[in-house]
Amino acid sequence: MIFKEILSRTTRIFTRSSTIFALATGQQLRNGVAIIRVSGPLATESLLKLTKETNLDKFQPNRLYLRKLYDCKSNDLIDQCMTVWFKGKKRTR
Repeated sequence: MIFKEILSRTTRIFTRSSTIFALATGQQLRNGVAIIRVSGPLATESLLKLTKETNLDKFQPNRLYLRKLYDCKSNDLIDQCMTVWFKGKKRTR
């Protein structure tokens, strides 16, 4: 539920360098599971901050992990979640 509130308040102006948090499941109140896709240059850093991990050693690409999810500002526990990290392609400009 907290993600629906955050996502509904976000400004929808994107650039090539934007990090995007997008709700990939419907927004009905009856959903027991929400899938949130994070992409962009700060996606990996966001994963580490939200799970309080210090580096990617705990996340092998394409594997599913059960992690606790924390509020970055208050450090309060939000919920437990399943996380998966898909390693992005390196881009050349």
